[in-house]
Amino acid sequence: MAAEQRKLLEKLMGDQYHGPGGGSKTANLTLTSPGVCRSYLAGTCPHDLFTNTKQDLGPCPKAHPELLKIEYENLSASEKQKHGFDYDYVRDMQKYIDDCNRRIDQAQRRLEKTPDEIRQTNELLRTISDLSKTINTGLLEVACLGESGSVSLATTEFYKVRTAKVAKEQAERDLKSLSDTSGPSGHQKLQRLQLIQDRFIIVIPIADGLDGP
Repeated sequence: MAAEQRKLLEKLMGDQYHGPGGGSKTANLTLTSPGVCRSYLAGTCPHDLFTNTKQDLGPCPKAHPELLKIEYENLSASEKQKHGFDYDYVRDMQKYIDDCNRRIDQAQRRLEKTPDEIRQTNELLRTISDLSKTINTGLLEVACLGESGSVSLATTEFYKVRTAKVAKEQAERDLKSLSDTSGPSGHQKLQRLQLIQDRFIIVIPIADGLDGP
């Protein structure tokens, strides 16, 4: 009965029933033909899901005959189970989800600071804190020495303060440089968000497919 309906619809629709992968080459295809995309029949082809994303797979090498999709959707649950297309669809989609998860994990590891970067950051923060204390204490000492008339000692102390200030500014530049080159940058964050978005693009159609029409 389904085959008769397919032939009738093919006659009425002409080449339009073939869909994006249509044409005369698909005229003799059936549900079980190896050249037919099973993911398209059972749900959504991954090649269509990833269009215009960082995971774009390009055009699907298999045919997407719209009529065969309609024929499959009209099958009973037992007939669909016999073909096993839904199982293949979920399995293939899970493969793409796992791949996205691996990419997300890799991106996350790149975003995280290494133990050496954490150590360097802590050392620079301690250095900046110590130098700030040295500068503040030195300025008080200079003021006291100046008031007491010890100009020579005040000058020597002021030189130490100026040296500490230069060292503090250098440590602050080093800290900024370390922060800019380690951990998440804006571009890296965007890449990770795009990967997560691609994963949701896959998951939502699968959930819809499992819930049924």
